[in-house]
Amino acid sequence: MTAGRGGPPPGGEGPGPRLRRPAHRGRPRPLSTAAWPHDPARIGLHTTEGPSWLLDLTPTGVRLLDGPATAGERVYGSASDVLLALNGRLPLDRLRRSAPAPVLEGFLD
Repeated sequence: MTAGRGGPPPGGEGPGPRLRRPAHRGRPRPLSTAAWPHDPARIGLHTTEGPSWLLDLTPTGVRLLDGPATAGERVYGSASDVLLALNGRLPLDRLRRSAPAPVLEGFLD
């Protein structure tokens, strides 16, 4: 994997794969994997096709985990809609939410 695709540089050690989202003019930019500067939070991402993920936001970093888990905020939609919303290509209000999602909105800003 090349450094431009989120993996380690050729022939060297480096960070593993990073979450990516499109930026203005089609240039991909990573979703933040840095430390979450607020209280720890968990966001459940649930798809109508079945798979679920947990976005775990902590002071030590942000992790995307497989499988359902307890989360304070939960969003539901098709897999494509969830991914499009995470990538800033679909408004969050197009997803069904368990409650208002201020943490997810703050994370995506």
